Amino acid sequence: MNRRHFLSSSIALAAGSSLIPAWAQAVDPYYVGFREGLKKLPALGAFANVSSDVACSAARIEGKIPAALRGVLYRNGPAQFERGGVRHHHWFEGDGMVQAYRFTDEGVNHTGKFVRTKKFKAEEKAGRLGYSVFGGRVENPLPVTGPDSMNAANTSVIAINNAVYALWEGGSAYEVDPVTLNTKGPKVWAPDWAGMPFSAHPKVTPDGNVWNIGGGWNGDVAVYHINPQGELVNATLVKVPPTAMLHDFLITENFVVLVLSSASFDSKAMANGEGMAAAMKVDLVTPMRVITLAKNNLSDRKEYDLPNGFVFHFGNAFETRTGQIMFDYVRFDSASIMADNMKAIMKGDTTTDFRQGSRSQAMLVTLDPKTGKASQTAVFNRMVEMPNVDPRVVGKRHQYVFHTSAKETELSDRAIGFAGISRVDIHSGRTDAYDYGTDYVVEEHILVPKPRSTREGEGWLVGAAYNAKTQMTELAIFEALALAAGPVAKVFLPYGLPIGFHGHFYA
Repeated sequence: MNRRHFLSSSIALAAGSSLIPAWAQAVDPYYVGFREGLKKLPALGAFANVSSDVACSAARIEGKIPAALRGVLYRNGPAQFERGGVRHHHWFEGDGMVQAYRFTDEGVNHTGKFVRTKKFKAEEKAGRLGYSVFGGRVENPLPVTGPDSMNAANTSVIAINNAVYALWEGGSAYEVDPVTLNTKGPKVWAPDWAGMPFSAHPKVTPDGNVWNIGGGWNGDVAVYHINPQGELVNATLVKVPPTAMLHDFLITENFVVLVLSSASFDSKAMANGEGMAAAMKVDLVTPMRVITLAKNNLSDRKEYDLPNGFVFHFGNAFETRTGQIMFDYVRFDSASIMADNMKAIMKGDTTTDFRQGSRSQAMLVTLDPKTGKASQTAVFNRMVEMPNVDPRVVGKRHQYVFHTSAKETELSDRAIGFAGISRVDIHSGRTDAYDYGTDYVVEEHILVPKPRSTREGEGWLVGAAYNAKTQMTELAIFEALALAAGPVAKVFLPYGLPIGFHGHFYA
């Protein structure tokens, strides 16, 4: 498939998700239901709507910010879920807000600014929601001319050679100003690759090379290699079996590793008006497929099978001295978190047992190219998500993975997301953990290496959480190798923001 055909199929998929009126009503049940649910379950505030940019010139600090922790933490996540009295049906559809926490000698300041994408500006002008991909079909949809018509730029943010990009799942990276966060526009890596999907989990090697993927749902995956200067070295389309979810991937020193969940789209459900999330089904028989591609020749590939399952995120991968490839990932039994849980949260349905979509486990996989076999073992017994590793070990042998986490006994039917963080030694299973408490909803935490340190994990773990009791956002700083000791400092914003997805810290 060539790039033109790839983009045409992407446009058809996007347009097909918003042609028939199905859920916009005079009184939107999601808009009303969320407000009623919030009265009963304050933790739903972690998914409340934000309608304007925010800024705080001097956040309140408790404890002492480490003297060597200086730089900016960029974060991204959906923040605007409503327009014109109508609410999105899925968390993933909110307009992206890029945030910058700046650590200076004077303290910590914060800015949150919406990415003014084509979607954002079109809906702002119309005064209503005009697009839906994951949650359902909107009434009188706005025109779809390509993947970037739907681009919410809401999933991650990365800096490459002093340029900062907001990233999404199925369209262009959007460049924003590193200081003001003002939107510059979609990034075109090469003239004939304009509009091609550039996904939200680029892998940056310790020497600054960037690898990324895009697409996969139509049977083709774009594979990008960008040098430390931000120049495109190579971009190639690779054929894979069609998959309903290829959100993340892995690299080693010599390979790109793709893992295809046992998930597919129910075309009949989509024809009947369901969004992509509700139409996503996990086959309980079909194994997950693992594909390794040689970096120096992407046509050189090997394939492996793993037991069926569903996956969003990976920690890291590396090659062993004997030629095996090992990687860790977070496994779900089903894709219900994509549909049932998100639907309930966005509607404020407090009768839902949120545990059903939260059951997950960290797994360690070994691929043996000599036998063509793959094996996996469970790493430890906490339910986890949002794995993160020391940036100095990306693609290399690693020991630690940091997650948002919760013990199953800590999850009640009124719990949303995760209320703790953990560090696991993937080889021994030993863990170190900290629980924020039941009033908190915790987002991804980032490992920031200490200057001049060389030991893996020697640094600070930095991340935000929504405090349902105060309805405010807090940022905590931990010694990464001593999580159980609690945060060494906390930063308190004077407002509450929805929990976000992903980001990076830059010294």
